Amino acid sequence: MALFVLVGGRLAFAEVNSTEKVAPKGSNLRSELTQKLQELKAQRESLIKEFQAKKKEVLDNIKIEKKDFEDKLKVEKADFEANIKEKRSEFRGKAEEILSGRFVAAVKNITSIQDRIAARIAALKTAGKDVSQAETYLSDSKLKLGQAQTKLAEIKALIPTTDLKVTVENWQKIKQGANDVKNLIKESHQDLVEAVKILKGFDQEKSETTSTSAE
Repeated sequence: MALFVLVGGRLAFAEVNSTEKVAPKGSNLRSELTQKLQELKAQRESLIKEFQAKKKEVLDNIKIEKKDFEDKLKVEKADFEANIKEKRSEFRGKAEEILSGRFVAAVKNITSIQDRIAARIAALKTAGKDVSQAETYLSDSKLKLGQAQTKLAEIKALIPTTDLKVTVENWQKIKQGANDVKNLIKESHQDLVEAVKILKGFDQEKSETTSTSAE
């Protein structure tokens, strides 16, 4: 393509290659914008993949932690139930031992002492001695022992037949009842101690009388 150009104040003829074209400025901007958009899209896709991977990792960890917690809870629950069962069984065993063993033996022992004191009172009474005070103590002892036996039968009925039926309320009733029985047995025994003191006084009088006669 021929062009006329101004050189040194004169027109000059010049050849221009028609195949060389100047790129418009707008096309460069579109190319850069497209490239930026592609880069942003790639970054976005990368972030999404990274987020999904992190999310999966967190969910997997939560599942593992949840399973570990559930397994630990099961073990603790099993241990707790086993411990409770053992304690219930232990309680039933001790309750039966105390109520059917110790208390029954104590009642039998006191009853035997009462019988001996009653025989001694009867002998002194036949001898014309005033044993009314000793009789009162013996009577009180028998009354309290009878109350203890009644209470003992009541709390024996409260002992569960199986470990599963052992409850806190049930245990408290048995414990309180056992304390009542223990106190009644102690009081019954103390009355016998007082009766024996009085009877020993008669033995002392007999000893002094015998000693005086010998002189």
